[in-house]
Amino acid sequence: MQDALTAFWRDHGKHWAQEEAAPADLERMAGLARKVAHLGEEERAAAVVAELQGIWAKGFANQADAFGWDEMNDQLPASALVAFIEGAREQWDENATKQ
Repeated sequence: MQDALTAFWRDHGKHWAQEEAAPADLERMAGLARKVAHLGEEERAAAVVAELQGIWAKGFANQADAFGWDEMNDQLPASALVAFIEGAREQWDENATKQ
């Protein structure tokens, strides 16, 4: 089940990067994924959650999009958030090789 969840969120991160992300937001997510890549699984998950909590509170590129972390109310495991940003980074890397 965990592999399916991880694959779903990695794909969702790639889709977000292709279809929805502002360039600055995509660059930010790709940078975060690279910054935490060397960490162990638990430490990486904690770092991603902490960073995303701050981003959500301030909004991404558009501060009008800001909302509280608890407003998401989706109860995602940290591993799903890590997979999401890794998917976004993969798309960022693919975009960079096409240029």
